[in-house]
Amino acid sequence: MAYDREQNPPDRDGRLSRAGAMVERFATHRNMILRFTVDLAVPPHSTRYAV
Repeated sequence: MAYDREQNPPDRDGRLSRAGAMVERFATHRNMILRFTVDLAVPPHSTRYAV
């Protein structure tokens, strides 16, 4: 995160770029976001609903 903040500093007026704002949102909601990235495996395909 430190690298991302370093690469996307605020402008002269103190406003963040879109990328900088995204980095800050990720930092704020990090635990909530990472909670859903524990297991990204796609469940096996079910033929039950095959058309």
